[in-house]
Amino acid sequence: MKLASNKLLLLVRIFGLIQLVIGLIALYYGPLEIYCFYLFSKGGPLYYEEFGVGSFMFAFLVVQNLAYYLLAFSLIPMGIGTLKLREWGRRVSVVFSSVWVILGISILIAFVFALPKFLEDIGAPDTGAIAFIIVLCGIVAPCILIRFYKAQSIRDLFNKNEATQPASKISSAILLVTTLNTLFIILLHISIFFKGIFPVFGEFRFHREGVPLISGAIFCLSFLAYLYYRKHIWALRGLVAYYSIMLVSVILTFGKYSVSEIIRLLDYPQYEHDNVISAFSVFENFNLTLFLTSVIIITIGVILASRRELH
Repeated sequence: MKLASNKLLLLVRIFGLIQLVIGLIALYYGPLEIYCFYLFSKGGPLYYEEFGVGSFMFAFLVVQNLAYYLLAFSLIPMGIGTLKLREWGRRVSVVFSSVWVILGISILIAFVFALPKFLEDIGAPDTGAIAFIIVLCGIVAPCILIRFYKAQSIRDLFNKNEATQPASKISSAILLVTTLNTLFIILLHISIFFKGIFPVFGEFRFHREGVPLISGAIFCLSFLAYLYYRKHIWALRGLVAYYSIMLVSVILTFGKYSVSEIIRLLDYPQYEHDNVISAFSVFENFNLTLFLTSVIIITIGVILASRRELH
């Protein structure tokens, strides 16, 4: 019995160490990605005309840099909490794995509905390889982690060393919804770098027309997310209404355009079309509408499922 407990403890420590190491690596690469802006700026070795805010490469660097910092500031606390066997570390690991599954399922749905285009462009072997990677890395791996962290033996292992921190008392359902809300707020911020694109019930708004709408959407979601976190039941209804409106707007707008058509609407420099965007041409087959729709629908479902936690 003691031997089995020691093996579980070792396994948990390994998971915690992996999380911490990946987080530290991401933290190291974050500043390096910031430096990439200098390489593309005027006078840099990778400079090209029209690089700057509003260009695809500038937005891509922003997203890539943000991804590193999100990984760092998520995985480092998770790794520390897991290594120290804190209950909040286990809860956060389950929540982030759940978000991972939600994104994986949404990507798989969008990919499946775009299969004919992928098969036509890159062939069956490459399409099968992509599908395998999505299922394995986007669904199977996080599901295994969830089952692991939810196992009673693992729960007992963490509970034995649990202090009465406030973080350990936060409901996992509320934490999951709060994390999803935060991701949507980040996504809205990112859209500003893609020329302020925002869907409005059948048509896109850009630049000065789009940014005020993005700002309003961020403000409303932040307000509702905070009140939901404070367990106000009417905030839950507000979030459901918010995401329902967003869902309709996404379907009516993104449903009218393919990824390649959206890229044309963004009117990037010709150099980027020839040398940058062409490198991502395979992803133009991706069904962006279904991806966004799936994420929003699942988010609404998670919010509704958390209703009992607000009483």
